[in-house]
This record gives sequence, C-alpha cells and structure tokens, in this order.
Amino acid sequence: MTVENACATWSPAFGYLLWLWRQHDPAAAKLPAVATSPDAVAFERSLAQHRMALALPAADTLGPSIPVALRQALRRRQRRLLLQSLQQTAAIGELVTALQQAGIRCCLLKGLGYVAQFGRLHRREACDIDVLIEPQASQQALSALAALGYVLQSDAACDPVEYCRYNHALPLRHRDTGVVLELHLRLANHERQFPLGQQIWRDHLGTVELGGVHVPTLSPPAAVVYAAFHGTKHHWHRAFWLVDMAHAMGSAELDWEAVLALARRLGVERQLALSALLAEASLGIALPAALRQQTALLRKARPVAAALLPCLDALGSDRGADLAVRLGLFAYLRHLLSLQSTWRGRLHVLPVLLVPTDMDRQAVPLPRALHWAYFGVRMFRLVKQHLLKRRQMQG
Repeated sequence: MTVENACATWSPAFGYLLWLWRQHDPAAAKLPAVATSPDAVAFERSLAQHRMALALPAADTLGPSIPVALRQALRRRQRRLLLQSLQQTAAIGELVTALQQAGIRCCLLKGLGYVAQFGRLHRREACDIDVLIEPQASQQALSALAALGYVLQSDAACDPVEYCRYNHALPLRHRDTGVVLELHLRLANHERQFPLGQQIWRDHLGTVELGGVHVPTLSPPAAVVYAAFHGTKHHWHRAFWLVDMAHAMGSAELDWEAVLALARRLGVERQLALSALLAEASLGIALPAALRQQTALLRKARPVAAALLPCLDALGSDRGADLAVRLGLFAYLRHLLSLQSTWRGRLHVLPVLLVPTDMDRQAVPLPRALHWAYFGVRMFRLVKQHLLKRRQMQG
C-alpha cells in the first residue's frame, strides 16, 4: 500500500498537494518530482477541499520549480486563512476567559489547540472553534457566550435541549466577527462511541498558550486518540486531518505507549492504527516504534487502510454515502464493523447508523407522538440516497 499505487485514483491536484507537503517536511519520505503540475483552478479547489494551505510552506518561500500561478493561488489562500487563524486565536482567549470567570470548566478540542501542542500554531486551517464543557453548565455557558456576542444557529436556537438529544455540540456564531463556535457537551453524538466522559476533567487535561492565555485542552495522548477517532468518523475525506496525525507520529516527545493504552481502553485502537497507516502511505511519515510493534493490530487495520486510501480524494462528504457507493454497501458495513476493536463496539454499529438525524427529521416533519417512525424514515432515506449516488456514479 503506497502513495504511488493510490495516486492513479487521485486527482493530479491532490497528488501534487501531497508531493509538495512531503518535499518540505523534514520527517517525510520524499517522492520523485511530479511530471506535470495541475492547473491553478484545480489546485486551488483541492487546497480548499483538503484545507492544506497553512500546512504547506509559505508561498513566498517556494522556488521557481513551482509554477507562478500555483504560488499565487497558495499565497492568496494562506493570507486569508492566516488572518482567520489569528482572529480565532483572539476569540479563543476571550471566550475561555469568560467561561472560566463564570466558573465553567472548559477544554479546547482539535484545531489550534491540537497543533499548538506540536509547535505548529497557525499552521492548520480550522473552520470553527471547538470547546467542550460539562452538559449541566450549558445554559450558564450560553449566557456567558451571549454576552460576548455569540448566538445559537439553525435548529439549535429553536430548542437547544431537544437539539442536544441528537447532537453532541451546539453551533454558535459571533454576530459581528462571524467566528463560528461549536460548544461540545460530549465528544461524540453517542457517549459509547468515545467513552471518556468525566475522566477528561480528572485525567486527560493539558494546557497550551494561545495569544498569551493559558487554555485548557486535551492532554497529548487524549488529543491524538480523539484526532484518530474524529478523522475516522469523517472517513478521512480531508487531508489536513492526516497532517494532524503526521505531527503526532513525528513527535519525539509524545508517549505512544500511553496513546495506544488509551485507544485500547476506549475501543478505538483500530481507528488509531488506520489513521497512522493512512498518514504513512499518503504523507510518508514512519510509524512510531511503539505502533510498529503492534503486529496483530496492524494486520487487522491494513486491509481497511488499503481500501480507504484510493478514496481519500473522491469522497464528496463525510456522511458515508459516497464511501458506501465506492466500496459497495455490504463492503461498507464490513468496513464499519472492522474498525471496532470490541464485540460491544460492533453491536453498536448498526444502531448508530440507523439513528435518525436532523436531516431525516427535516425531510419528514412528524408530530412528537410519531417520532418512533423516524427509524423507518432513516432506513428509507439511506437506501434511496445509496441508489441515487450509485446511479450518478455509473452515469
């Protein structure tokens, strides 16, 4: 399983992005020079899809071997997203301070908090800010955030309590700056998917400094395990999640024995192995020694990684429908089952898949007395969506 073999299924622009990243990362295995460069429009589209602009070297430092049009496209996006990153950094300091002053425990997830742990601040795109709080503090937190100018979005504004029954985070937007915040009440839609729970506050907190403010975030082992879980949940359809894993794999300070132990305890060790194998194949980062020794785990994860690697640039969304069409419906179900390390996890795959979503409820509004029927609506919409996407792919 190599990037060279998978490259035939990727767009030239995506292959070029990976080549460019690998050529400038000191820990990555280098690739031969690409024969032809993609056109600027395709390159810019791939930058946006995979959110790789800030992970690449500054456009002004690239040599003349990189076409001028590509350097200009990269420069435009890097400038815009660097300003956004600086704005988000200031917003994080402000909102974390406000929550702490209100006596609310909080923890910055993913994004800037993650890359700051590996010395890569402002080298990662983030479309929003993710902050975890304890569920019982949600109303108090919303009041504190409202005083800063954050307002609830979409269906969450109508009934936050009902919204949180089916969603793990409340979406907010700052009315003046447009900064987007996801206020997490748990780490996944279903607690059993990532059962860290209250242990976070006792055993798995760390701190990073952002804009002069000491911000609570997940400890490095917990942050890496959560990054692996999160990327797998989204089928790794954006390459910047793999760059997150590459930072962890290249870190000399990270305790990979602790990472593996936590992943095993949470039942997501195969998802961790999958993420590392994908990063190794696409970004050329060697597996950490502690993970290389897990031969049985890697043997189970390699077929999953081999099936997913050619699809990294082909998935239009993270909802699974595109991947199900490409792998086949039953192969997709086997894929989901193979990611679970325990029988309990495998037993929960179908119930989680069939739980109605907001889109199902919006598609067919039903009175509360008939909410039980949404499971049937969910099944019907899944089958219909699969058949439509398969027809589009064949056409």
